Amino acid sequence: MNILLFQHAGRLNSLTKGLIKGLKTGLSGLAMLLASGSLAAASATTPETGTTSSTTLTLKPCHIHAPGYPASVAAECGTLSVPENRDNPDTTGRRIDLNVARVKSRSANPKIDPVVFLAGGPGQAAVETYAAMHPAWRHVLKDRDVILVDQRGTGQSNPLECDFDLPSPILDAALEDTEAARVEKALRQCLASLDADPRHYTTLNAIEDLEDVRRALGISQWNLLGVSYGTRKALTYLKYHPDAIRAVILDGVVPQDEALGSTISQNLDAALKKQFAYCTAQPGCHQAFGDSFATLWRLLDRHEKNPQNIRLPDPLTGEYTDFRMDRNNLALAVRLLAYSPATMALIPLLLERADQGQPENLAAQAITVQKLLTDSIANGLELSVVCSEDAPFYPEAPAKVSKASTASSLPKTVLGDEQLKSIRRSCAIWPHKPVSPEFKQPVHSDKPVLLLSGELDPITPPAFAEKAANTLSHSQHIVAKGQGHNVFPHGCLPRLVAEFLNRPEQKIEDECLRNFDAPAFFIDLMGPEE
Repeated sequence: MNILLFQHAGRLNSLTKGLIKGLKTGLSGLAMLLASGSLAAASATTPETGTTSSTTLTLKPCHIHAPGYPASVAAECGTLSVPENRDNPDTTGRRIDLNVARVKSRSANPKIDPVVFLAGGPGQAAVETYAAMHPAWRHVLKDRDVILVDQRGTGQSNPLECDFDLPSPILDAALEDTEAARVEKALRQCLASLDADPRHYTTLNAIEDLEDVRRALGISQWNLLGVSYGTRKALTYLKYHPDAIRAVILDGVVPQDEALGSTISQNLDAALKKQFAYCTAQPGCHQAFGDSFATLWRLLDRHEKNPQNIRLPDPLTGEYTDFRMDRNNLALAVRLLAYSPATMALIPLLLERADQGQPENLAAQAITVQKLLTDSIANGLELSVVCSEDAPFYPEAPAKVSKASTASSLPKTVLGDEQLKSIRRSCAIWPHKPVSPEFKQPVHSDKPVLLLSGELDPITPPAFAEKAANTLSHSQHIVAKGQGHNVFPHGCLPRLVAEFLNRPEQKIEDECLRNFDAPAFFIDLMGPEE
């Protein structure tokens, strides 16, 4: 993957890969985006499943890989047939094949309770996402197998994805009327091309798919490791099938009662302020860039009044492309860069250069991360989940107000409310069936749960994990200083996760987290100040 940011491309290439790796194991561009014990068992109504899957699941040697990563991972692969419509699982309905893989432990006698990896998004495929982060699992694989199941609608499990000649319907910012019409047309064309009923591609159905896989593999209990939206899948599993779960790791926690996207603007602003405060505390960064938050707002106001069309080489293809630097694309670019310490370290520099009349560096990064993120997400599955499980629970859209009252009564944020408007527009077209209010109730459990958060996470802040922990009576929460979204692969955390799986009843000794520190901000394109 040849990612160029004009001069000093090699150094910035490694930084962008850090963001891409973080995004591929975490939440999507929205998002976006997501308990055992007697209380959960008594209060949750388990969906009826019966014996609806094919009981045959034969795994054969294979290699799995992730696009853009040269290395592959040895595994065992197979498929399991399940009904698309679990409300009517007769033999005449459409069936779909789930893509299943097992990465075997290095032990000759592995533990009988493997770990299931639940990928983020919504819309990321577990198999290829795992392949991109395989080294982080080295401690887990010492004792346990890892089970991977591409969620229905992703990867090789009847993916719901379309090639839009425009941003993801959930990633897009404010649209003019003509652009909104293009999005509607693209969505309807996508629906017509799918061999699927999008209403059945939800978290609940995905959990029932996992139960069919567990039974087909003859596993009594297994452990869950969910990242980002994958934490919603883990919590949902814990809610409806507590007896199948031994222990759970939640990384970048989405509380069950959180409507993904509803607090995205506030969370981003809070994270950016913390990130820029670290810059202010570093003398070289503060001297070079001053108040980066003020610089960002100056650029937002400038590009809202005077959008700028930029022509530059596409960082992924090398072909010249046009980029419209308006307020919304600027905000989106900053938001995506805020996910990872490797790229948040670039934000003050990129803002300063844009403020001085050189926005190409920022535009190149925006093009790169948006394209790669969009390519890693099954956009149809993303819509099916968000429209069913989140959009119905958004606060009511504010009534129309005059421009004069808007300025004084509505809080201004970097992203504004355009993301929610975009989601509502798309969900008005995309077929979906809203989940019941019971689905959105907090998950109560006394199972061992380890919650992981990044201090500077702009989408699932530590407060989300604290909220979820309120009803998880046997939980521990670890916050990694200076880190962004999804922290499991970093530093000593892979080892701590393995230790938790081996002794989930014991408190984790996390002194090694003292080695985490604030991002080292770039003063120029040569890198951070020594």
